Amino acid sequence: MDTITIDPHHPRKVNDIVGNTDIWSSIEKKIQSKSCPHLVICGPAGVGKSTFIRSALIYKGYTYFVHNCVADSGLRDVRDAIRSFARGGIDGNGNHRWIILEHADSLTADTQAFLRRLLETASGCTRFIFEVRESGAISEPILSRSWLCTIDTPSVTEIRYEILRRTNHSIPIEDAEKTAIECCGNVRIAIQQSLAVWKKCTTDISIGNGYDTIEDVWASKPSDSSSETYARWICESIQRLRKSGADPRTFLRLKSSSDPHALRVLSQWNRPGGASSRALWLYAMCV
Repeated sequence: MDTITIDPHHPRKVNDIVGNTDIWSSIEKKIQSKSCPHLVICGPAGVGKSTFIRSALIYKGYTYFVHNCVADSGLRDVRDAIRSFARGGIDGNGNHRWIILEHADSLTADTQAFLRRLLETASGCTRFIFEVRESGAISEPILSRSWLCTIDTPSVTEIRYEILRRTNHSIPIEDAEKTAIECCGNVRIAIQQSLAVWKKCTTDISIGNGYDTIEDVWASKPSDSSSETYARWICESIQRLRKSGADPRTFLRLKSSSDPHALRVLSQWNRPGGASSRALWLYAMCV
């Protein structure tokens, strides 16, 4: 989706990223002034964390090393490479080297202890970026040596504007509004849906999350939560949502955003090795 052909208006500068303008600009200024500490960038999926890293570092020609921690949470295959890269010295322009750890909240405790030592020994020439969805998964020694940047979800108005900008205002504003609401702050999903419609890959705006299906499922909810009908509705709803391409998590965000219990369940949904999505759905709806 980042190619010029498919997405010609993809952000290439930090100022083009939708939402959280102040904090993105603040981090970029520190990077440019060579005074930026190690970073823990924390925020939900699709709010621009990876886009910022590309715009502020990769597109600017900084020396960097990227590793997806989901594929190797123990860094078994790259520990020596990370250690060697971290001790390589500053570049010809006096800039730091950057080690970018995507989905760092999946790192094991032993791996985080290894990284903490590197944070101290290689801090003269190297900076680390831990890209996470939950800062609680990062150990206190790393957090105490880093700048924790918490990223909020952009507003519906900001996402709607971004949809229109990225599609040359070719999508009706009503559909852009609908997609912005449906994505629950995940700009990546909203843009992918909108680009698919714009490029005529589909004629249906309700792809991916199934906004209309979510509304229909909610409308059919039984009033008596202790009845057998309600239990049947819970079990059938997740199947119906999935068959239509709707994400059960989006249903909970849209319809149970005021329920602390449902929000706690959502925080566990993407944890590696956690409970199945069906079990979490039943727990969120039944308890």
